[in-house]
Amino acid sequence: MKSKRARFLVPVWTAALVLGVAGPASALPRSAPAVSTAAESALPAGVPTPPVPSRKSDVPGVARVQPAPVGAPMAPASRVRELVDKRTATASYYQLSDGRTEAELSSSPVHYRDPQGAWQPIDTTVRASARSGFRFANQSNTYASFFGDGSDSLVRFEQGGHQLSIGLVGPRRVLTPVQRDNTVSFPRALPDADVVYRVTPEELKEEIVLARAPKDPTFTFSVDLGGLQARQLPDGSVAFLRPSGEGEPLYVMPRPFMADATASAATPPGTAFSEKVSQTVSQAGSQLTVTLRADAGWLADPGRRYPVVIDPTIKIEPTPTQSQDVRIYSGSPTTNFDGSWPLSVGTTSSAVYRSLVSFPLTGVPAGTVLDSAQLKLYYDQTHTDWQYNVPIEAHRVTGAWSEGTATWSSMATRFDPAVSANVEQVDDGDAGKTSFTGAWPYSTNTTLMQYAVNGDYQANKDSVPGDTYTWVPRLTESGNYLVEAHYVPASDRTTVPYTVYYNGGSAAVNVNQASGTGGVWASLGTRSFLAGTSQGGVEGLHRHHEGGDRGRGAVHQVRGGDQAGGDLQRLAHVQRPQHGAVLDQQPDHELRVHAQDEPDRRGDAGPRRANV
Repeated sequence: MKSKRARFLVPVWTAALVLGVAGPASALPRSAPAVSTAAESALPAGVPTPPVPSRKSDVPGVARVQPAPVGAPMAPASRVRELVDKRTATASYYQLSDGRTEAELSSSPVHYRDPQGAWQPIDTTVRASARSGFRFANQSNTYASFFGDGSDSLVRFEQGGHQLSIGLVGPRRVLTPVQRDNTVSFPRALPDADVVYRVTPEELKEEIVLARAPKDPTFTFSVDLGGLQARQLPDGSVAFLRPSGEGEPLYVMPRPFMADATASAATPPGTAFSEKVSQTVSQAGSQLTVTLRADAGWLADPGRRYPVVIDPTIKIEPTPTQSQDVRIYSGSPTTNFDGSWPLSVGTTSSAVYRSLVSFPLTGVPAGTVLDSAQLKLYYDQTHTDWQYNVPIEAHRVTGAWSEGTATWSSMATRFDPAVSANVEQVDDGDAGKTSFTGAWPYSTNTTLMQYAVNGDYQANKDSVPGDTYTWVPRLTESGNYLVEAHYVPASDRTTVPYTVYYNGGSAAVNVNQASGTGGVWASLGTRSFLAGTSQGGVEGLHRHHEGGDRGRGAVHQVRGGDQAGGDLQRLAHVQRPQHGAVLDQQPDHELRVHAQDEPDRRGDAGPRRANV
């Protein structure tokens, strides 16, 4: 995010995953995140893998010259075709030009099932209706909506064999609906007010648009339940349940709110708003009467800027396996904002916004190696202020939540404080990723081996100068990576030189392998790397620049002094806003997005309307 100009995060989150073929996971130290390694056959095209003898063929103590794997950048991949048979409600899959598969996931539905049961792209455009009694309709969505031309038949909502029909209480009046894109308006359906319906993939939004302060701010609607049961919930919302009245709600009508036309970056909807709108229901058989009462004093305020919009909505309630998103706000810690579309992050002068997002990995088999994952947020506008840069982070949520009930009080502390990262870890002897010159026998010191990654390490302890050990990571995405080397310290160790080859140069780093206890991860610095494999062909101290392309991320440990232990090398790409947030694939509760510096920078504002 380069500037702090008005950005919203809107509920259309999109996460892109690039999938490889599962391979065995390496055993990692407790301090290191677990990472799976793709099988050799899953490597992208353009990344050569020359045969390298495995550790079983190594002869302990026998010196040799072993070429490092040939380095090459990863060729850019493009989409070849969509894998239509893999579509789900919220996901599309694409075959890439290098043989891999890309999954694009959304927090909102992107497909609906047609009458034949096939997934089709959602189109929310409202068109002329062929059904008798209705002027307009949309049937290319997760639900069908039909719009009439009378006050008693404004709209009919159909989904999953259930239906709700909504009209105005009172004698029938002929109305003239007006269609535009995904909206249908009923001008003057109410005294001094229009009724507007907006079709979205997850909800049918109803807006009562007031041109001026009404004499009586009470609005009454009739709902034909079609056999469903209605129940008002403690927060003022209305749940529509199956005829038995049991189970989770099928649909929810959230508690309404109202907003005027005055821009206000400090409020959740981005305009001056009030929650002083009551919603009461009464049921007689299959007929439900819904009465909305807006606060007359707020509407009559001389500073009020019209039009004012009162926003009740019919929303398809998601199941635990479906995508969800909602914001939470410390300024209203017990308020659920599911009925308001913006997703905000950042701070006001006194409070904090965060947003929660969840989307299923349906279609991604368990154990699949993810070569890369990106969380893309749509920037629309900024709340509160425009003058600051606001970095944002994505964290794994650690507690169950629902977009219809999540609040600041229930979710503010339920997250993993660690930022996710793309980690490539190469252990000694990993075929195709390591090589060495000289004698590097495996240690037999069981006292020290217990501290090594995977329980073993190679060491060099002879008088031959210039012996080298090379680790060659395969990186699935370009970016800035923290490079670390693992060693097991002991009193007979000494300071040894490492050379890190990265995009644009190389860097020499000395590590004192006598320092520390147990197993130690030594930082070799944060460097820029390109996707692909690294420089190789290392044969001596003064020939590190030969044998391949420098700048792909090779790490070379060169013997210096009496001993150097070759245990493990690790690169961790902590993705910050310039690279997008990382999708953490865990069987838990998905992601929370917040401003990176929110504890220290109140009033810095932030983006609003985060869509994926």
